[in-house]
Amino acid sequence: MIISLSPNQNISEDNGSPDPNRSLLTHYGTCIAQYYGHGELTLKGEYKLDCQFEAGQLNNGDVIILCDFSSVQFLPDLSESRFEGTTLEGYKVTANNAINKINYLPEIPPGRSGSWESILWRHISVQMVGGDNVSKINFGITNFEFSGTEGDTISDGKNVCSRNFSVLPINIEGGTTLNIKKLSEYDKITMRLRTLKDTDVTCEIETTLSDCKDLEIILKMIDNLCYLLSIARGTKIQWIYYNLYNYEGKLISRTHSSRITRPYCPTPVIDHRIQGRNEFKNFIENAYPIYLKRRDSYNLNRGVIDAYLEGKAEGNYLQTRGVKLAVAMEMLKDVFLTTSDASIKEYIMENERFETFLDPLCKGIRETLSSQIEDSTLDRLCCKSNQKRLACLNRVSFRQAVNSLCRSINFIPREDLSLFIYCRDSLIHTGKFYCETATDKQKAVCKPLQGPKYEYFFLVDFLDKIFLKFFDYHGIYISSKDLKFERTELI
Repeated sequence: MIISLSPNQNISEDNGSPDPNRSLLTHYGTCIAQYYGHGELTLKGEYKLDCQFEAGQLNNGDVIILCDFSSVQFLPDLSESRFEGTTLEGYKVTANNAINKINYLPEIPPGRSGSWESILWRHISVQMVGGDNVSKINFGITNFEFSGTEGDTISDGKNVCSRNFSVLPINIEGGTTLNIKKLSEYDKITMRLRTLKDTDVTCEIETTLSDCKDLEIILKMIDNLCYLLSIARGTKIQWIYYNLYNYEGKLISRTHSSRITRPYCPTPVIDHRIQGRNEFKNFIENAYPIYLKRRDSYNLNRGVIDAYLEGKAEGNYLQTRGVKLAVAMEMLKDVFLTTSDASIKEYIMENERFETFLDPLCKGIRETLSSQIEDSTLDRLCCKSNQKRLACLNRVSFRQAVNSLCRSINFIPREDLSLFIYCRDSLIHTGKFYCETATDKQKAVCKPLQGPKYEYFFLVDFLDKIFLKFFDYHGIYISSKDLKFERTELI
């Protein structure tokens, strides 16, 4: 039996252990934690199955248990299943909320038989020691790059060489301090992320936890923080595990969670380099109370921010990414019109009242065009399905809605708004950029940019500024407009 006690720590081999280089979980990806032992899977109806297991978490957040049942088993339903096991060291492993079975990939080791299954779980908890004398909690977060404002002085024994800015304290919510700390192999991990556009844990967020009943509050706090970190870095930041420590600094337990992660994307909005460390700290601390105030009414944690991040993520054609950015703006606009911040509403008059005018409108259209258009064409224009389209006359335009949103956050887009509208219309209606579809008449009204890449990053920059101003940010940000990617002041 072998066990990895912490992410990014080498797995140690015990007597009688399988070769760690042949770990079965590595067939699914890079492991940040692995546990081996004997356990019991309980199915719906309290049907129990003994097994040897290998459990662990991948760097993309997936939590997997591989079960080696002593006899052939069929697992028809995992909806109410749970797992309990014990490692050779005596650590208790529990899992609840199975997601589903996944394909079994590894070859069965020589000398082993039975039935093998791979199960993806929501959570796995590992209890190292008993008791609830909890003092500190650390969260492992993915894809986050930063320069700290605090750290240790590095010396070669004779001279002070530099400051190692490896800690970033964030003060939020009732005086709580969250310390973001780099992992020991941070430089190596981030270099790999930038090169391969992978997903991995780069640092941990540490805070005190005076009482176990405060855990749920801390979990929500870290969820909130991850969304703001994601906006600042332009890539999905997510916590995927947390460790509990006692007052002596001993690890009590670890909980691994399968949470939504995404590959690293190098599109920071606030500079992650050392010159941007104070800008970043100020953005997070000032934005946090605004996020709490607006989170629910603007669906910030229910799709709006994630849609924005998806539009910036790599892995799709540029046009598809542009469409995603346009959709993110649609989502933000849609929820904005339902809030008290909006100076206008989606419907100009009550929709039920306007619908009473549809028949007279259709009748008027028929009378006006009857001498100009043949009857068959007129019948199609005034059919019931087209009558429903007349209801759009009662809705504010996209331009009016976005303009109202911009005014509410004190953002003055000037000529950029018209270009954004033309770009959005082209992407939504044709799937192509405005620079690819603009007619001579449109070009005379709104000049397109010189190519798809310029237009895509214009959209990125426009939404970046929208989200920064949404959180009342004034300061330096990384502008992607005109492909310059330079530090620019946002007034």
